[in-house]
Amino acid sequence: MSQLELDLERVQQRMQFIQTNLELLETLRAKTEAAFLGDPINIYAAEHAPQVSIEAVMDIFTHIVARGRLGAPVNDRDTLEIVYRKGLIPEDHFRRYTEMSKFRNLIVHGYLDVNTRAVYEIVQNRLDDLRVFLSDVRRIVNTRDPGMTP
Repeated sequence: MSQLELDLERVQQRMQFIQTNLELLETLRAKTEAAFLGDPINIYAAEHAPQVSIEAVMDIFTHIVARGRLGAPVNDRDTLEIVYRKGLIPEDHFRRYTEMSKFRNLIVHGYLDVNTRAVYEIVQNRLDDLRVFLSDVRRIVNTRDPGMTP
């Protein structure tokens, strides 16, 4: 698969969307725990921005898998496993992205059970997961044949 087979505009739009959400989350990160938890708008933004950013992560990986004809995943876990097995991401990144997907599923399906302190901790300690993803995508896009294991 050459990079020309990817819809680079589509990938770039989603990467920019993630970057914009990261900037929003950085403003939330600067808040004290009391200030963060004291404003429901902060909590909503801290749940929603990662949720849609993780959706964009999975959209990009799904696009890479589809355009590279790397497999036929039936869910996000399958997509991540294919990207990992093809050598496009290292194992520790696979684990990060799997945890991100679980968090997104919790926000989407278990929204009544979300622990707001846990959301605060994610904003404080896990934003780099999205930065790692952006770096991985840049590397994949710039690789001549990302469908081949090095």
